[in-house]
Amino acid sequence: MEINALIRKSSGDYATAVSIWKAVSATKTQFAEETLAMFKGKIYELVKSKLSDTSVKYDDDGYWQYLDFRIGNGCRLSINYHMRWFMIDMDPDNPRHPAPEVVDKISRAMESLTGERHDNYKHAIWNTAAAKYPDLRDTENEDVYMYELHRIYSEKPESVAEYIVSWVEKLKSV
Repeated sequence: MEINALIRKSSGDYATAVSIWKAVSATKTQFAEETLAMFKGKIYELVKSKLSDTSVKYDDDGYWQYLDFRIGNGCRLSINYHMRWFMIDMDPDNPRHPAPEVVDKISRAMESLTGERHDNYKHAIWNTAAAKYPDLRDTENEDVYMYELHRIYSEKPESVAEYIVSWVEKLKSV
């Protein structure tokens, strides 16, 4: 039987469905907040212990909450807390645009690391808003993705930090 039909059978069934919906909505918000806290807390500290120039940053409206890395060639890498948004742009302290062959190597490296192609955002050397944490690339449902990411951050922050450090080191070698 379809879910819609089930919740319309009686006012009690509908009230139960509304209670479940409210609980799920609150839990989604908690997962997002806790995932961010783990990313800018434990995971950041683990990454920083290996890459001392790592910093946590926020954009002006607080939407981008990310780790920031200088990767050389006048570039920096930004990784948003949910591991969906990655961007390589110009390092403001070294605003020389990298040579075309370096940009090509960076693009190939990022496509290999994220499984995604460059979104062609005009201010970026390379970016995507569609990446997923490597162990979750087959997760289609965004809510399930965030649930699983929360679980990974909770249970295996060291492996998350290791992934991030390996990505930065690969990009620094380009």
